[in-house]
Amino acid sequence: MTSASLVLKRPHSVIEVVESATSTHKKIRIQTTAKSSSLVGKLQQSIALLENVAQQNSKELLEVLVKIADELVLDDCQLPDLYKAIKKLLELFRQERDGDTTIRVKILRLLADLAELPSTHVTKIAHFAQQQLISESHHTQKNALLVLSAFVALTDAKKGVIDTVGHYADSQDSGVRAQSLRSILCLGERGAILSPNLYQRAVDTLEDDYECVRKEALRLVFQLGVCHPDYMISCSNDDEEEMRLIDAAFSKVCGALCDLSIQIRVQAAKHLGDMTQVSSEFLHQTLDKKLMSNLRRKKTAHERGAHLVASGEWSSGKRWGDDAPQEQLDTATISLIASGACGALVHGLEDEFMEVRIATVDSMCKLALRHPDFAVTCLDFLVDMFNDEIEEVRLKAIYSLTAIAKHIVLREDQLEIMLSSLEDFSVEVREGLHLMLGACRVSTQACLLMVVQKLLDVLAKYPQDKFSAFGCMRKVGQKHANLCMAVTSHLLQDHPFFDSAERDVEDPAYLCILILLFNAAQNLPPIISLFPYVTLKHYAYLRDAMPTLVPELPIEGASTKKSIDDLT
Repeated sequence: MTSASLVLKRPHSVIEVVESATSTHKKIRIQTTAKSSSLVGKLQQSIALLENVAQQNSKELLEVLVKIADELVLDDCQLPDLYKAIKKLLELFRQERDGDTTIRVKILRLLADLAELPSTHVTKIAHFAQQQLISESHHTQKNALLVLSAFVALTDAKKGVIDTVGHYADSQDSGVRAQSLRSILCLGERGAILSPNLYQRAVDTLEDDYECVRKEALRLVFQLGVCHPDYMISCSNDDEEEMRLIDAAFSKVCGALCDLSIQIRVQAAKHLGDMTQVSSEFLHQTLDKKLMSNLRRKKTAHERGAHLVASGEWSSGKRWGDDAPQEQLDTATISLIASGACGALVHGLEDEFMEVRIATVDSMCKLALRHPDFAVTCLDFLVDMFNDEIEEVRLKAIYSLTAIAKHIVLREDQLEIMLSSLEDFSVEVREGLHLMLGACRVSTQACLLMVVQKLLDVLAKYPQDKFSAFGCMRKVGQKHANLCMAVTSHLLQDHPFFDSAERDVEDPAYLCILILLFNAAQNLPPIISLFPYVTLKHYAYLRDAMPTLVPELPIEGASTKKSIDDLT
């Protein structure tokens, strides 16, 4: 071999073998060629060089971008380098935000070209993950399901991928079963249509021994019920009776409120509030603890006898067992535990953990807002929660009742429980009750007097609550003008024959009464004729002192300045 350099070219590298004339040692140097280097790496280097050019010459910058676009070959790009290049182009685009429009358009076209490559890699990743599902390792199967649900194309999800993923819900490993259900939910969140045929598989998995599996199964049952509310399914395998999918799912979610896991009970309680399309009979059953059989009404013995009479079939007594019951009962199918939605919300309100009780109260509020008849039924249960030992639960019950106040009218027995909470040591609870009382309506004069007297008694104990009490009285007066007119003389202590002593206009208790009556008179002006002369003088003063609480009334000598509420 002569003293020369021998160059051996390979597809991805150039090996230079240099042989010295005076030495037998050979030096081998490996150099990476332009072809073997990552094209995206070249793109990064070009963009780094363009940073200075972008500040000086836009024409040169545009020429280099065009050159990069012409030389870019997507098939040879590496994914990590590609992401770095995209990030670099975005930075360059932000720098050129106020620059040449042509340059920004070119950068956007480059980004569009680079975006084609991630989609190609995503398809390969999904295909690779699906191949790994046949692995004997449960850990591999679990991660393959995770990757497949995240990267598979939604068009492929319609071609049996969901069925393939659902098949692993019967795996021997609990982690694989949970991931199978979780992957189906992930596909649904990405936009794939989940077939209602998955419902029975999800229901069967609700009985799994592992909490992680039951949790995902409960989510799937809820999702299917919400997505296909009017889809009809059979109640059991041997029964021709059908029911809506949302009702069946609602019943199963209610059953999860008796689960041993607190996390699942909380999850079930939260799901109930979002299942607002459930039928009224199922919804009302959640507040009734009577024993039922899967929410299907069973005929009583009297009804069965009446049916026998109507049919004209009587026992002749000639045959043995002629009048024996015709129905055959299987002792294995009889359960003394309430099933379905029976008393589900009551169980949630009585749960030992505050998280479950809070979630249950919140769901009752959401359901009551969509079903006014249910709001009336659940009122007593929400009022009972005012006596809960946890302040957060009491506040949730107060705010929930405030939200549904437009659907209800309070009775005297309910007011007694609610007003007893006004002496709560918590400022938030007392102010919350003021808001609630201002939003609710009462049924009788006795109820109105009860509210006013209790507010005044508590105000004497907690004088710092006077502004909150003023606002409460204002709203109560606006909503109960007729009742206020009937008790005006009683509240003002106006004697029909004798003049009473003038009361202190700065007394918070007296101010509460005046605010109540003045706001009632705004909606029912004849109340003004019942005011004594001293009350009319006090109105002129309070109209100027508290224009936001005292409305404008047709009283002679009073200020005509409108309140903020009147202006808005």
